[in-house]
Amino acid sequence: MGIYKLREDFTFAYVSPVWCRLNNIKEQDVLDHPHLAINIIHPDDQDYFLQKNIETLIQKSSFNETTRFIINNQIRWMRIQSKPHQDDQGKWFWFGTITDITEQKQAEIEFQQTKDQLQNVISSLTEVLWSISVPNFKVIYVSPSVEKIYGIPLKEWMEDYTLWSQFIHPEDQGIVDVIWQNMETKGYSQTEYRIVTHEGEIKWVSSKAKYVQNEQGIIIRIDGIVTDITENQLIKIALAESEARLKNLIDYLPGVAYQCLNDEDYTAIFISDEIERLTGYKTEDFITNQISLQAIIHPDYRNNVRKQINQFLEEKKCFEIQYIITTIDNQELWVYEKGRGVYDRNAQLKHIEGLIFDITKQKNTETELQNINQQLIRKEQMLS
Repeated sequence: MGIYKLREDFTFAYVSPVWCRLNNIKEQDVLDHPHLAINIIHPDDQDYFLQKNIETLIQKSSFNETTRFIINNQIRWMRIQSKPHQDDQGKWFWFGTITDITEQKQAEIEFQQTKDQLQNVISSLTEVLWSISVPNFKVIYVSPSVEKIYGIPLKEWMEDYTLWSQFIHPEDQGIVDVIWQNMETKGYSQTEYRIVTHEGEIKWVSSKAKYVQNEQGIIIRIDGIVTDITENQLIKIALAESEARLKNLIDYLPGVAYQCLNDEDYTAIFISDEIERLTGYKTEDFITNQISLQAIIHPDYRNNVRKQINQFLEEKKCFEIQYIITTIDNQELWVYEKGRGVYDRNAQLKHIEGLIFDITKQKNTETELQNINQQLIRKEQMLS
């Protein structure tokens, strides 16, 4: 810290050795030529610095400014502080200090740059980041994207932390209790619910929140993030409705719909409930691999069924085959299966899908007709 004494006419009465070292000016030079102290001030700061000095002299007030200096071709930040005094003759002078705060200032500038960059990133996010203090529940921060999701000015959110619950859809209001229960029991909450915006638009949001503790383990705030998941949620709803309609359609099919891997067991990926009526085995028995589609094929037909299916898959054609299966109570049934391979973009087989129909009655009828036909043939031969 350098020390100086400045007269009312802008001449120096004293400068300390540290002042000289900080400014790279010899003591006698600045005492003889006070303008040298002005010359080292950054050109962009000189006018302002001189104006503040003049105001200080006129008002006989204290001086406290941070200014850039150019010393040895390097920019240095200096804090200059002084207070007015009068000597025995009533003449005014300012006794002050100069401190090099370059490192501190650079750190402040870097911090501000980082803060600005972070703010730019946050401002570009579609998610709402928020933070409230505990236990007084004052809003510390809400990101600007809150206006886009809820349609309410940021200022209103900063003034009332309860706004989030006021926008929850009437049918989803019970989620408030769920959130607070999760916070108290787990320390965090993750939920999805509907909101009604200021314009009356219904949106789906994902809400995450957690308690933040200090070093003593005391909860000091709640941090959270709200994400607009309307588009994804509507897709999920549409898919669920589509799957429900497809399931209803499959349930009315007279046969078994399935998807399976082309492995040793024809492991089931999906199989309709009709499989229970056909075989006696439950759907979940196939999904959990307690029984397989391969296992219900009669042993006499297994090799031939696999051979036929593989041949059609290699040719990437649909297949139609007939064979006998064995049910849970060891009954033998004839089935007709129609299926195809499902391939990825690289023409690699993903799985097989198809339908299986019970044709036992049809086969029995065919057998009876064949027997009758053979009997007629024998009678004709006897009469001739």
